[in-house]
Amino acid sequence: MDYPHRNENRAVAFGLRWSSALPLRQFQCLEFEGPPDVAVTIAAPPVPARTELARWGTGAVCSDGYRFSADAEAIIDIFGADRIAVTPGENWTGEMPPHFFGTATAVILASRGLIPLHGTAVEIAGCAVLLCGRSGGGKSTIGAKLIALGGKLISDDLTALVMDPDGLPYVLAGRPGMRLHPDTAKALSASLDCGTPVPALNGKLLVFPRRIASFERRLLAGVVMLDRDDAVLPLKLQILLLRSQIFRPRLMHLVPNAMERSKVTAEVARKIGVARMRELRVYDERTCLALAQQIFARCESPAHPA
Repeated sequence: MDYPHRNENRAVAFGLRWSSALPLRQFQCLEFEGPPDVAVTIAAPPVPARTELARWGTGAVCSDGYRFSADAEAIIDIFGADRIAVTPGENWTGEMPPHFFGTATAVILASRGLIPLHGTAVEIAGCAVLLCGRSGGGKSTIGAKLIALGGKLISDDLTALVMDPDGLPYVLAGRPGMRLHPDTAKALSASLDCGTPVPALNGKLLVFPRRIASFERRLLAGVVMLDRDDAVLPLKLQILLLRSQIFRPRLMHLVPNAMERSKVTAEVARKIGVARMRELRVYDERTCLALAQQIFARCESPAHPA
């Protein structure tokens, strides 16, 4: 088998410039000048030996970075905050494994001082609203409906937060697509002008709605926690809930600056607050639209700092 080594594919995501030996299909392909922030290469087997310091699920913290096993598809090795090597496995498909765009990317973001969160961010009235909650709670579905109402996608599933020198939180443009269940994609694709959906992980479809430009960011002005009820949250619980939305929290405890990430999320909860709304466990057009309209109205109100 022939493995490419030249990094001819370029893309932008989460404010970073990526070069890769294979197309990064879940990022926005974009040419740029100068060296990349992150270089991705394909390594020929066997997998190189590394010294493991701690394990997390299918991954490990090594003396010189991190290693993740993408099932039998590939081994993903991270060195520092700017280099990734992917070694194909017995089930190699010839494409970058989905794990690369989630866990591995989140580690790169955290290593570079960003805050990776498990949530969907949508631009409304020029600012960002972040939808958080349990997997399957409707973050992407409601986010897609917000876009149909006039918003723009910032990032889906994995969202990167950065604090500016004045202590204001911004959300960076992330992956340009959204993974939706087939019924949701079918119901929303026409209004989102997504084009033809593409098969994605776990039976979902990848659609491409309106979005902000790849190098842009938006001021975070609202956080909505999709939960089992919509009761008002005391500040302490708001902080705890937002902290729990750090992407792969157990892993992130092993990545340097975990305390700083915890402090930043607490500061965001204090400054912006976390609203709680009932989650959407089963897709229902009327309920989804009502939730989206409620969020949209809240963010377009005169009190909203657009």
